Amino acid sequence: VALDGSCNGLQHYSAALRDPVGGEAVNLLPSDTPQDIYGRVAEVTLELVKDFVRPNGPSTRTIMGLDKLRKTWAEHGIDEVDMANRWLAFGIDRKITKRSVMTLPYGSTQYSCRAFLEEAVREKITGGKANVFATGDLDGIFKATLWLQPLVWQAIGEVVKAARVGMDWLKKCARLAAAEGLPVTWETPDGFLVQQSYYDTTPRRIWTYLNGQVTKLTVRGETDTIDKRRQQQGIAPNWVHSMDATAMRMFVNLASANGIEHFALIHDSYGTVAADVEMMSACLKKAFVQLYTEWDPLAEFKVDIAAILSDEAIEKLPALPAKGTLDVTLVEQSDFFFA
Repeated sequence: VALDGSCNGLQHYSAALRDPVGGEAVNLLPSDTPQDIYGRVAEVTLELVKDFVRPNGPSTRTIMGLDKLRKTWAEHGIDEVDMANRWLAFGIDRKITKRSVMTLPYGSTQYSCRAFLEEAVREKITGGKANVFATGDLDGIFKATLWLQPLVWQAIGEVVKAARVGMDWLKKCARLAAAEGLPVTWETPDGFLVQQSYYDTTPRRIWTYLNGQVTKLTVRGETDTIDKRRQQQGIAPNWVHSMDATAMRMFVNLASANGIEHFALIHDSYGTVAADVEMMSACLKKAFVQLYTEWDPLAEFKVDIAAILSDEAIEKLPALPAKGTLDVTLVEQSDFFFA
C-alpha cells in the first residue's frame, strides 16, 4: 500500500521557507479535508480570466505585464475578450493546471507551461469535450493556450510565492559559481555529498553506413567548460531532489528502527505492507519534520557554496530568502501530508 505526497517538491520548498500559504495548499497543515493545490491554482486562474469580461476589463495591477501581453496577443491575432469567453465556456479546472503546477519545482518554465496546457486541452477534447477554440480550419488550441499560459503562471506564483522565491535564490547562487567556472557542490543534512556539474558540449559528425545507405550522426562530447545556462536551470530541481532523497533515507532508518521490513519507495511515493501503513505514515512525517526543524537546508547550502567561491563572488551572494510563520511540526497532525 502506497502513500503519495501532495506535490512533494512544493512541500519541501514550503517547509524550508516556512510558507504558511504554500504549506496549507500542499497539506503540511492539519485539515478535515485534503487541500488541492491544482484546484486552487485553477480557481485563481479563473478569476484572472473573468477580469477580461468584466465591464472595466483587467488592469495592470491585477495582470502582471499586461501591456506586453497585449502586444504578443495582437501579433497572433488574439482578441482577449473573445478568448476569455471561450475559456469560460470550455472551463478551467485542476486537470488544466495540474502538470504546470506539479512540475514547477523540477524546472518547468513558462514555455513548458503552455505545452502542458495544450496537452490537457487536447486530452479533454479527445475525451468528448467540444472544442470551443476552433476557428475555420484551425483548431485554435495553440492560440488559446498561448493566451492562458501567462495567467496560469501568475496564478501559480500567487499560490506558491515562497517556492518561486527560493528557486530564484538558488539560481542566483548557481549563476555566481558558473561565472567562476565552478560546479555547485553541497552536502545534504544527512551527509550525502552532491555535485551538479553540467559541461558545455561539442558536436562531432560521423558518417557511417546503415542498410547500404550513408547515415550521418552527430555525437556530442563534454568539454572542460561549465555550461552556465544548464547550471542555473538545474539547481532548483536538483536541490529539491536532494532534499526528498534525504527525507527518504531518514524515513527508512526511522522505519527500520520501528520494525518495518518491507519498502516500495519512489521519491514521493512511500509503500509497505498493509499492516505497517500506519507506522510508515508516522515515520515519514517524523522524518520530514526532523529534516526542517533540526536543520536549515537552504542556510547550509549557502555555507557550502560560499566555501567554493572567491571573496569577490561571496560578497555578491544574495541574502537568504525570508522565512514565514509556518509551524513545520504540525505536519505530524496532517492526515493528508502523504495519503
